[in-house]
Amino acid sequence: TPFPVFYQPGHPDADASGRVLGSNVDLFEELRDLSVIERSFDANLTALRTYRSMLQTTLSNFAK
Repeated sequence: TPFPVFYQPGHPDADASGRVLGSNVDLFEELRDLSVIERSFDANLTALRTYRSMLQTTLSNFAK
């Protein structure tokens, strides 16, 4: 997405015509993406723990 442009001639980042480029990051979209990533990570961690438990059970039964 394009950067929003604000007219603030006294701003230290302003160009010769007094315009400042704002951030094009949508905070709510980033937080939503972070939530999806967190849920995915938790699901993968649960699957890995289940796999490890199954493997340990299999190995302990095989060693008997």
